[in-house]
Amino acid sequence: MTRHLSKLRLFGALVLLILLILFLSSACDVGGAPVRQKPAQSSITAPSPGAKILANSPVQIQTTLKDAEKVSRVELWVSRQEGGEPAIMVRADSPENGMVRQQWTPSQAGTYVVTVKPYDTDNKALPALTRTVQVVSDPSFSLAGVSQ
Repeated sequence: MTRHLSKLRLFGALVLLILLILFLSSACDVGGAPVRQKPAQSSITAPSPGAKILANSPVQIQTTLKDAEKVSRVELWVSRQEGGEPAIMVRADSPENGMVRQQWTPSQAGTYVVTVKPYDTDNKALPALTRTVQVVSDPSFSLAGVSQ
Protein backbone atom coordinates (compact mmCIF):
# COMPACT_ATOMS: atom_id res chain seq x y z
CA MET A 1 0.00 0.00 0.00
CA THR A 2 2.85 2.36 0.80
CA ARG A 3 4.48 1.54 -2.53
CA HIS A 4 1.24 2.29 -4.31
CA LEU A 5 1.00 5.71 -2.57
CA SER A 6 4.62 6.51 -3.53
CA LYS A 7 3.92 5.74 -7.19
CA LEU A 8 0.76 7.84 -7.03
CA ARG A 9 2.65 10.78 -5.51
CA LEU A 10 5.40 10.47 -8.13
CA PHE A 11 2.80 10.43 -10.91
CA GLY A 12 1.06 13.49 -9.43
CA ALA A 13 4.38 15.34 -9.16
CA LEU A 14 5.17 14.56 -12.82
CA VAL A 15 1.78 15.84 -13.92
CA LEU A 16 2.29 19.05 -11.93
CA LEU A 17 5.77 19.49 -13.41
CA ILE A 18 4.47 19.06 -16.97
CA LEU A 19 1.67 21.57 -16.30
CA LEU A 20 4.18 24.04 -14.86
CA ILE A 21 6.43 23.69 -17.92
CA LEU A 22 3.48 24.20 -20.27
CA PHE A 23 2.36 27.26 -18.34
CA LEU A 24 5.81 28.83 -18.32
CA SER A 25 6.42 28.13 -22.00
CA SER A 26 3.09 29.71 -22.96
CA ALA A 27 4.12 32.89 -21.13
CA CYS A 28 7.32 33.11 -23.19
CA ASP A 29 7.72 33.64 -26.90
CA VAL A 30 9.08 30.25 -27.84
CA GLY A 31 9.28 30.10 -31.64
CA GLY A 32 6.43 31.35 -33.76
CA ALA A 33 5.80 34.95 -34.70
CA PRO A 34 7.42 37.62 -32.54
CA VAL A 35 5.21 39.59 -30.21
CA ARG A 36 4.93 43.13 -31.57
CA GLN A 37 4.20 45.94 -29.25
CA LYS A 38 2.70 49.16 -30.52
CA PRO A 39 5.54 51.68 -30.75
CA ALA A 40 5.39 54.63 -28.41
CA GLN A 41 4.06 57.72 -30.12
CA SER A 42 4.62 61.38 -29.43
CA SER A 43 1.44 63.14 -28.38
CA ILE A 44 -0.01 66.32 -26.96
CA THR A 45 -1.19 65.24 -23.52
CA ALA A 46 -2.62 68.57 -22.30
CA PRO A 47 -4.94 70.23 -22.73
CA SER A 48 -7.18 67.24 -23.32
CA PRO A 49 -9.26 67.03 -26.51
CA GLY A 50 -12.42 69.10 -26.22
CA ALA A 51 -11.14 71.19 -23.32
CA LYS A 52 -12.26 74.79 -23.09
CA ILE A 53 -9.56 77.37 -22.35
CA LEU A 54 -10.29 80.73 -20.80
CA ALA A 55 -9.12 83.75 -22.81
CA ASN A 56 -6.33 85.82 -21.21
CA SER A 57 -5.41 82.92 -18.89
CA PRO A 58 -2.18 80.98 -19.34
CA VAL A 59 -2.47 77.32 -20.31
CA GLN A 60 0.24 74.67 -20.37
CA ILE A 61 0.61 72.73 -23.62
CA GLN A 62 2.23 69.47 -22.57
CA THR A 63 3.80 67.14 -25.12
CA THR A 64 5.19 63.67 -24.45
CA LEU A 65 7.91 62.79 -26.96
CA LYS A 66 8.91 59.46 -28.43
CA ASP A 67 12.73 59.17 -28.54
CA ALA A 68 13.06 62.45 -26.65
CA GLU A 69 16.83 62.06 -26.42
CA LYS A 70 16.93 62.63 -30.18
CA VAL A 71 14.88 65.84 -29.99
CA SER A 72 16.81 69.10 -29.67
CA ARG A 73 13.93 71.57 -29.57
CA VAL A 74 10.15 71.76 -29.76
CA GLU A 75 8.38 74.74 -31.29
CA LEU A 76 4.87 75.75 -30.27
CA TRP A 77 2.83 77.33 -33.07
CA VAL A 78 -0.71 78.69 -32.73
CA SER A 79 -3.18 79.82 -35.38
CA ARG A 80 -6.73 81.05 -35.10
CA GLN A 81 -9.11 79.12 -37.35
CA GLU A 82 -11.48 82.04 -37.91
CA GLY A 83 -10.17 84.70 -40.23
CA GLY A 84 -7.41 82.64 -41.78
CA GLU A 85 -4.69 84.25 -39.69
CA PRO A 86 -1.22 82.76 -40.21
CA ALA A 87 0.28 80.60 -37.49
CA ILE A 88 2.69 82.32 -35.13
CA MET A 89 5.50 80.67 -33.20
CA VAL A 90 4.84 81.23 -29.52
CA ARG A 91 8.05 79.67 -28.18
CA ALA A 92 10.69 76.97 -28.61
CA ASP A 93 11.90 74.77 -25.75
CA SER A 94 14.13 71.76 -25.12
CA PRO A 95 12.49 68.60 -23.79
CA GLU A 96 13.22 67.33 -20.27
CA ASN A 97 12.48 63.80 -19.07
CA GLY A 98 10.70 62.91 -22.32
CA MET A 99 8.32 65.83 -22.31
CA VAL A 100 8.03 69.54 -22.85
CA ARG A 101 5.62 72.01 -21.24
CA GLN A 102 5.00 75.25 -23.07
CA GLN A 103 2.85 78.09 -21.82
CA TRP A 104 0.52 79.99 -24.10
CA THR A 105 -1.95 82.75 -23.21
CA PRO A 106 -4.74 83.17 -25.79
CA SER A 107 -5.82 86.79 -26.08
CA GLN A 108 -9.33 86.31 -27.44
CA ALA A 109 -12.10 83.75 -27.74
CA GLY A 110 -12.26 81.50 -30.77
CA THR A 111 -11.10 78.19 -32.18
CA TYR A 112 -7.34 77.73 -32.37
CA VAL A 113 -5.05 75.09 -33.81
CA VAL A 114 -2.08 74.38 -31.57
CA THR A 115 0.82 72.77 -33.45
CA VAL A 116 3.86 71.28 -31.77
CA LYS A 117 6.86 70.92 -34.10
CA PRO A 118 9.76 68.82 -32.77
CA TYR A 119 13.22 68.96 -34.39
CA ASP A 120 15.95 66.36 -34.09
CA THR A 121 19.57 67.01 -33.16
CA ASP A 122 20.39 67.51 -36.87
CA ASN A 123 17.78 70.31 -37.02
CA LYS A 124 15.48 68.12 -39.14
CA ALA A 125 11.73 68.51 -38.62
CA LEU A 126 9.98 65.50 -37.09
CA PRO A 127 6.24 64.84 -37.53
CA ALA A 128 4.21 67.75 -36.16
CA LEU A 129 1.39 67.21 -33.66
CA THR A 130 -1.81 69.26 -33.63
CA ARG A 131 -4.70 69.87 -31.30
CA THR A 132 -7.73 72.09 -31.87
CA VAL A 133 -8.80 74.00 -28.77
CA GLN A 134 -11.73 76.23 -27.99
CA VAL A 135 -10.94 79.49 -26.20
CA VAL A 136 -13.89 81.06 -24.37
CA SER A 137 -14.31 84.46 -22.76
CA ASP A 138 -16.99 83.38 -20.28
CA PRO A 139 -15.45 81.81 -17.15
CA SER A 140 -18.67 79.90 -16.41
CA PHE A 141 -17.67 77.26 -19.00
CA SER A 142 -16.20 74.06 -17.59
CA LEU A 143 -12.41 74.12 -17.79
CA ALA A 144 -12.09 70.38 -17.26
CA GLY A 145 -8.98 68.80 -18.72
CA VAL A 146 -6.88 71.96 -18.67
CA SER A 147 -3.71 71.77 -16.60
CA GLN A 148 -2.41 75.12 -15.46
